[in-house]
Amino acid sequence: MRRITVTIATAAVIVVAALAGCSSSGRTSHTPAPVSAAAAAEAAVTPVVPAVDITAPTVGQCWTLPDLASGQTWHTWEGSPAVDCTAEHNAVTFAVAQLPGGAYPAPDAQGHPVFTEAAAAAFKSACVTNIEKQRIGTRVQAFWYLPTSEQWAAGAHWARCDLSVLALGPTSTTALEPLTQLPDEILAAGHYSYQMCVDTPLDAATNPPSDGLAQGSYVDCAGSYQWRFGNALELNGPEYPGVEQARAAAEQMCTDLYTMLGGEYLSFSWPASQADWDGGSHWVKCWISPKG
Repeated sequence: MRRITVTIATAAVIVVAALAGCSSSGRTSHTPAPVSAAAAAEAAVTPVVPAVDITAPTVGQCWTLPDLASGQTWHTWEGSPAVDCTAEHNAVTFAVAQLPGGAYPAPDAQGHPVFTEAAAAAFKSACVTNIEKQRIGTRVQAFWYLPTSEQWAAGAHWARCDLSVLALGPTSTTALEPLTQLPDEILAAGHYSYQMCVDTPLDAATNPPSDGLAQGSYVDCAGSYQWRFGNALELNGPEYPGVEQARAAAEQMCTDLYTMLGGEYLSFSWPASQADWDGGSHWVKCWISPKG
């Protein structure tokens, strides 16, 4: 991997004091040379370049995202500063990953940061592994932001990881719900308060929820709905198990859930290829459509 070295030059002002010297002939004095008025004026207006702010974010800070798309595409935070959590906000920091130094993790063509192996492990441990099971199948979304390249060069080596919640309504909108809970409370309530339930314009008898989701709506699971997210299982192991084994695992888990909960229709999905697996899709997922 190409390494990038950034050197930052800092401005320094050196003040030389007039020192009294001693000699065998007695005391002597030194009178500084006079400074011209023009030079004095120039020194007085020389701008002071502020230092780069490398203050790390903290867990529990609250923020306002313009919309869902911003959270999905911003590599660094481009919004306003953190707000008081008693004010309206729609994002809250649940983790701050401490990353090793090295080259700045600039985004690739898909917008993903190019981490070193050590940085990727630290990021995943703090921002993915601990919450994915609680978040999947809910309207809870996770977003991350890195320092700017200038902050990184100055020593800010962290990744900020935030939670937001998709608002009820058409899935084509990018609205986020105002939040009133702390990160742990949001995650704990995920499969109760924020479980994914949807209505789509397509017939559940012949179409899985994914087919109509783009034209559908997120709805409250306490009311009527066409499809409800049932459960998810992460397939273990470093290697892709193969399409048949992945499908069999999905069918077994989802059929058991369907039998236990009841319903009219069952839909399940699985990582269908090596490319899916390599892209991070290691989950089988179940959806259930209720009876009549």
